[in-house]
Amino acid sequence: FEQEFKVDDAEITYNPNGATSYWITFSCFNDVAVGYVPPGTNVYGTRSLTSVTSSRTGSGAVEFSHPWGADDIRSMQTEMSPNEFSMYFLCQDKEPQKLSYDIDTDTWAFSAVAFNGKPTSWIAGNYPTTLTFFQGRSWWAGVQSEPQTFWGSKSNDESTVENELEDLTTGTEANDGLEFSLSKAGRIRWMEGGGNLVIGTNAGEFLINGSQGLITPDDIFVAQQSAEGGEGVNSIQVGSMIMFISGDGRKLLAIRYQEDQNQWRANEISFTAENLTLNKKIISIAYARNPESIIWCLLDDGTLIGCTYDPYTETMGWHKHSIANVLGISVSEKSGFSILSLTVQRLIEGQPVTYVEEL
Repeated sequence: FEQEFKVDDAEITYNPNGATSYWITFSCFNDVAVGYVPPGTNVYGTRSLTSVTSSRTGSGAVEFSHPWGADDIRSMQTEMSPNEFSMYFLCQDKEPQKLSYDIDTDTWAFSAVAFNGKPTSWIAGNYPTTLTFFQGRSWWAGVQSEPQTFWGSKSNDESTVENELEDLTTGTEANDGLEFSLSKAGRIRWMEGGGNLVIGTNAGEFLINGSQGLITPDDIFVAQQSAEGGEGVNSIQVGSMIMFISGDGRKLLAIRYQEDQNQWRANEISFTAENLTLNKKIISIAYARNPESIIWCLLDDGTLIGCTYDPYTETMGWHKHSIANVLGISVSEKSGFSILSLTVQRLIEGQPVTYVEEL
């Protein structure tokens, strides 16, 4: 915070509103000089910070118990809801969970997703592992017992209405939930909803659409676009491309629409840096847009690698970073800049300590 001092004594009260730490800095100077002072010289007076008190009564941390083990956390996929006030967490063995924030009451909540019309096959050890949002619906897939099936929630013109996004009741009306299975063998590994709904399996990539551009229970078709196959790692959208990880976990692939072929095609963009993933697998990817376009990849040994990439000229440069043992990565936007957050495990006085750090 800042305060401009106008008198000799000033009192400032500040409530950090739940912050876990804060810093106080201040500077003062006289704007009235006594006697001759060379031009351009500031005459500094004397000020002191006599005391600091805080109205904070607790740490401000928000804590919830969760059902996951370490293996669940390493393999889970996450997705933000369209309104950006909820995050969904998916892994095969545990039912989907949701972390929500209510801006009106300034409160957080964490619990299992309260579905309506949940498929009967969704039971312990057999839950969806991937999720995306497209055309006002949530789309769920990756169930072990039904590997080729995907489900769409009810549709609502207000796509931020979450009770519709969690209602999977199927029907014949245009806004009812729907269930559909791919005709080709392979387990759905990832889904991405942007300009189109694209689904990736361990055997190929598919475009999902409707005859009029809108997917409904009675108007849906699937067209295979390529046959690269992918791993169960969150896909990301970079410009008009969708980035995903190859089935062996070593390659970063990009699928995009090729106008000259009237088809989506996938190609590898890590072919110049496959030495970086030798005997390793990519377990997470994140995209930082500004000030540089960088695709960050986390390897299963805790190594962080990145690709500075211009999708328009297809110019790229790979780099490796030694930051101790990185457990997780994510990107958030702050004031027009992309901030890479890292969950890092370090040894402090011989003991492992986990921090959240920003690069």
